[in-house]
Amino acid sequence: MTDAYEIEYTFPSGEQIEGTSAGELEELLNAGERANTNPSKVGTWRVRPRKGHVTKCRLVFADWRDRKTGASIYNTEAGFELSVGFLHAGTSFPVEVTFLDTPYIAEEIAAAMKERGAFPVFDLIVEDET
Repeated sequence: MTDAYEIEYTFPSGEQIEGTSAGELEELLNAGERANTNPSKVGTWRVRPRKGHVTKCRLVFADWRDRKTGASIYNTEAGFELSVGFLHAGTSFPVEVTFLDTPYIAEEIAAAMKERGAFPVFDLIVEDET
């Protein structure tokens, strides 16, 4: 589950709780089960996609880095082994980025490309969910 959805549970009493992340969804599910102690009184769920600006772009692989220090491991044995796989310098592939809460960033990027002929370069930091 990603943050691309808004999840809402309405208790039989009318009280509502909302969430967007997997952890929040789990809490909502547990709350929903606790609320359903009387089968004749069932709450309601509503799940809807979050709206955001979608930008098509390409990710271009640049380097392998150590998770703890952030330092390049390109010139190490591990870096060499990783770089003979699918991800090596210059590998690129198309992606779509959704700017959920920051549409102004997408607008600034579009304006820079159109008005100044410039494009941004970002580091991708993959968040570990374990």
